[in-house]
Amino acid sequence: MRPTQPGSAPTAESAPFATAEWSLLAIISIIWGSAFLWTVIALEHLSAEAVAFLRLALGAAALAVFPSARRRIARVDWPKLLIVAFAGNAGPALLFAIALKTVDSAVAGMAVSATPLASLLVWIFLYRRLPAGIQLLGLAIGFAGVALMAAPNLIGVDAAPAGIAMLALATLGYGVTQNVIGSLQRKYGSVSVIFWALLVGSAGLLPLGVTGSPGSQVSAASILAIVFLGVIATGVARSLAAALAGRVGAVRGSIHTYFIPVLAVMFGVTLHGEQLTPVELAGLPVALAGGYLVTRRNALELRRVRRLPDSLARGGVRAARQIYKRRFMS
Repeated sequence: MRPTQPGSAPTAESAPFATAEWSLLAIISIIWGSAFLWTVIALEHLSAEAVAFLRLALGAAALAVFPSARRRIARVDWPKLLIVAFAGNAGPALLFAIALKTVDSAVAGMAVSATPLASLLVWIFLYRRLPAGIQLLGLAIGFAGVALMAAPNLIGVDAAPAGIAMLALATLGYGVTQNVIGSLQRKYGSVSVIFWALLVGSAGLLPLGVTGSPGSQVSAASILAIVFLGVIATGVARSLAAALAGRVGAVRGSIHTYFIPVLAVMFGVTLHGEQLTPVELAGLPVALAGGYLVTRRNALELRRVRRLPDSLARGGVRAARQIYKRRFMS
């Protein structure tokens, strides 16, 4: 993924949002908007370690039936794949499952909604450039809308510092992954990339899944929840998300996280009988407006006059950025 330069060929970051992209965004948002509900149900009967392992294992099994999923990944691209496997799948699956035992779901929704910001910060760190103002404005508006929706649910919440740290780390992992997965998806296809990432990630979680199984209980509700989380919310949805990132770039490919809290509120009202406050209602259109601005065409075309000073990349920061780009972004 390279910044767009005047006169160069269009890149994923400057591609328009057409019907296919909007459809992918809607499907991903609906699936992951309900994922918190299914996770809570699964955690009532299964340990956090078992939920994380089974999500990835079932997701890999679901994708294995497609011949395209078993496409071999070149050895040179395995460092990128390992980032997707652990920073984007195994790590967040485990961190969110553990955090949801001590942190309110509204806090978890706030963490997920920060993924575009994390993606943008990683992107700026790599290229030392700022995107066009329209995208920065969209990110700010979208995050403000999510904050409005979550604010009433945060009052009186006793969120453990450890749980907050886990959510922040998981969100950072998503941000890093968004900047890596696009090039892999364009080269191998989303199904293949996600299949191998889930397979490797589930292998890494296997020891934790086995040790956490004795404390789990099997029930119809837990089976239904974990099957949905594994097959649909992990296997199918992550493949679709990888396809979206490959088509529209890292930052815009992660804006579904603005719509997840919107859907979560809707599921809460219809399935749990929750009541919406005026502040939450006000946050819905604000979040949607921010997401729309981020999807504007050419939102990531860069202005040469806005290049960040070289002093920000001196010493170890410059070296780390160059190594990361050479190793994972080429």
